[in-house]
Amino acid sequence: MEHKYVIDRLSQNRNIFRDLLSGVSENEYVWRPGPGKWCLLEIVCHLYDEEQYDFRARTKHTLDNLKTNPPAIHPDDWVKSKKYMEQDYEEMLNIFLDERKKSVEWLNGLEKPGWKNEYIHPEFGGTSAELF
Repeated sequence: MEHKYVIDRLSQNRNIFRDLLSGVSENEYVWRPGPGKWCLLEIVCHLYDEEQYDFRARTKHTLDNLKTNPPAIHPDDWVKSKKYMEQDYEEMLNIFLDERKKSVEWLNGLEKPGWKNEYIHPEFGGTSAELF
């Protein structure tokens, strides 16, 4: 796997997210495509949580600590427990974009990371840092 290529795409995707999700009206960001479906506000909140608590935290854990599993995540529960629908859309978009920037800077600063390090996921088996 070309790690530099993937990191560069993550950086470029930050700009794509910004361009796609900026300037959205409240009617647009609270609209749901159907019952039980997420609106843009919930998706943006989810992107922030995933960037910080799933992607970066779990990758770092797998690179640094193979004796234990990464912290558990509960994305479906976060919608209510973190009150996604009470959040400010533009603020959440901006903090997600900041977290993506931090992730890219962190990844670019790694020296000889153990991308092949893996822990054994109870459902999926070996899960490497590279997979995250």
